[in-house]
Amino acid sequence: MDRDLRRFVVLAVLCTLSAGCSKTQTPAQEFTRDLSPGKIPPPSQLLAKAETAPSADQKLALFEQFVASYPDSPRADFAQFMVGFLLSEELERPKDAAAAFNQLKTRHPASEWIDDADTLMAEMARTASAIVE
Repeated sequence: MDRDLRRFVVLAVLCTLSAGCSKTQTPAQEFTRDLSPGKIPPPSQLLAKAETAPSADQKLALFEQFVASYPDSPRADFAQFMVGFLLSEELERPKDAAAAFNQLKTRHPASEWIDDADTLMAEMARTASAIVE
């Protein structure tokens, strides 16, 4: 799958999963309720929960928990990419996004998500330089 198509798919999945969800608790309350000490779900369940969380803040917290809890998982690179993606595209925190993408490159140098991270980092740099001009 080429980069543009993959990015579109990631955006479409996130938008679809977020559509129509009502927010009844704050991200912190949701995170605390479901992931109290000793209750962290298995990797596949935690990843599914992150992908279907109703808000960007909740998604971010869950993907970050996945990265912290399962750093050696075959999906850890995807979760780390999603941390950067959410910080960049949903939460508009480019410095934090760049740090997350750099962690992806450091921790998973052979990841298939590095090209996508580089593309997003280049877009963030172009946006930042356009703002300065």
